[in-house]
Amino acid sequence: MILVAENSPIKTVADLKGHKVAFQKGSSSHNLLLRALRQAGLKFTDIQPTYLTPADAR
Repeated sequence: MILVAENSPIKTVADLKGHKVAFQKGSSSHNLLLRALRQAGLKFTDIQPTYLTPADAR
C-alpha cells in the first residue's frame, strides 16, 4: 500500500518518479516498493528514498 495525501497529484506508482518515498530500509514495505517500481517501469534511482526508523515506520 502506498499512501499519499488526498489532494496529491500522485495517482499511480509511476507518478512517484522524482519524489521522496519514505519507508523502513530492509522491511517488507521496502521489498514491496521495489516490486511496485519495477512493475511500473521505474528503477529505485528514479525516486528519492527516505529511510524511516522502525518506530517511525509504524
